[in-house]
Amino acid sequence: MKKSLFIAITMLTTLANAGVTTKLNDLDKHLDSKLQKHIKEMRPFVERGNSNAKLFFIPHERAEIIKSTTEFLNELKKVEAYKPDKSHGLRSKKRSQRNYTRLLAKTIKYKYLAKYLNFSFLGMNPYVAVLSEDDKERGHSAKAFRKSIRKALRQSWDVLNRKSNIDDHRSGKEELDDNAFFHLSDLSKDISGFKKLESKYNQLSDEQEEILENNVRDYMLNIYELKDTIKDIDWKVGAYSPLYHLKVFLLKAASYIALPGKHKISLETLKKVDPIMAPGDIGLIQRYNKLSNIVFKGNWTHSLIYLGKYSKMASFFNKDEETQETFKNKCISEKLACDSFISYLMAKHPKQMSKYIKSDSDKDPIATIEALKPGVILFTMKKSMGWDNLAIVRPKLSKRDKALSIATAFDNLGKPYDYNFNGQTNERFVCTELVSYSYAANPNISKKGLSWEMNYVMGKPVMYAFDVLETFFKREQSGNQELDLVLYLKGSKGEYGKSRNGTREELLSTLDLTD
Repeated sequence: MKKSLFIAITMLTTLANAGVTTKLNDLDKHLDSKLQKHIKEMRPFVERGNSNAKLFFIPHERAEIIKSTTEFLNELKKVEAYKPDKSHGLRSKKRSQRNYTRLLAKTIKYKYLAKYLNFSFLGMNPYVAVLSEDDKERGHSAKAFRKSIRKALRQSWDVLNRKSNIDDHRSGKEELDDNAFFHLSDLSKDISGFKKLESKYNQLSDEQEEILENNVRDYMLNIYELKDTIKDIDWKVGAYSPLYHLKVFLLKAASYIALPGKHKISLETLKKVDPIMAPGDIGLIQRYNKLSNIVFKGNWTHSLIYLGKYSKMASFFNKDEETQETFKNKCISEKLACDSFISYLMAKHPKQMSKYIKSDSDKDPIATIEALKPGVILFTMKKSMGWDNLAIVRPKLSKRDKALSIATAFDNLGKPYDYNFNGQTNERFVCTELVSYSYAANPNISKKGLSWEMNYVMGKPVMYAFDVLETFFKREQSGNQELDLVLYLKGSKGEYGKSRNGTREELLSTLDLTD
């Protein structure tokens, strides 16, 4: 009776182990299918990033990249659920089978992690920069992404630093040698114990050995390629080191230092020209005598989105039926208690909108949204535009598209200033990055947008305020002009509060349009 019971328990345990292994093999096939789906969806983005180092993905494209990435990584996490000694109630004394299952799960995980990373890094900085920032809405953690890179590389650190047989491994000419498998640092403890059990019980089949070996080979081949590619990519762009914070301190300090002198454009002048400006216009600022100007290329160093005071903006958009219908639908889809553009902003940003509305009767009312040292903020007319020279350009877009762009800018209120000046990241903004991000097209909601001339500095795409004016002048005679010049206020040299309307030719003379 005892012998029969022992045989029955042994058979049930063996079957249970076999069942877990079968589930893992099925999961392996499932992950392969999911990875191929991810690759198919992301290939156009990866190819664009690979072919154009200046590229930056606009918001709806970033959303697609994060969505597909998150879906695949969530599938990969399912491997971690397979813990035969805990999750499946296995209590066999023959631990070699449980160790095999545990090792199989780990090799599957690292095989697909390496394949995913190797594919992603083919997109170079433009693509990887998207993954290097948090996206709370879609559950993407930049910290977890960077951790997965370190972990994937660390598994084979010893192997990657050994120079022998690398070419043979890459070409598959030789079998992976024994110690290539056992240098996987995270697996080494389990594997060493497993080998002892294997020799003791001799229960590892040829098929099981081949499965493990093939998994590790796939992993290593992808890691070799990744190791080469990663050298040219700033995959830590979303991590802000002590050096970054030192740079912040120095640049902030420089921004407070200016030579003696008062600014030319007065509040009275701004109020006189305010009637010809419209919500959604883009303002460009020249500020003389600032030490921080040496950081920025060109004469025009700041940009902003003009809103006008609250009553002006509300009147401008309330009369547009297309705008109101769009935001009524957004209120419904986002389950907000609103039915118009202004009420939508109120529902999403009550504190900021209350502040904006309250300032309507102030002598210097809130009139702009922009990115400054404190981050993305609402700012008053004089403090924002009362400097030395001011140019206003108007996007050739519908009121609906301008309202959608303003709503995007509002959604970024409170985000910090980007002292890395990297146009490929969107969790921190310099002034003109906020403009370009807000005015990006989004075909998913039939939103038209603007395109821009760009700079490329120290390996990163950068958009300065003067790029907005360059975009206007370079495309003036072309069929793809997307901006109109509204005004140019030119400060009178040496005179406080004195400015005049400058000409188009005078504005052009402030730029160097040579590439």
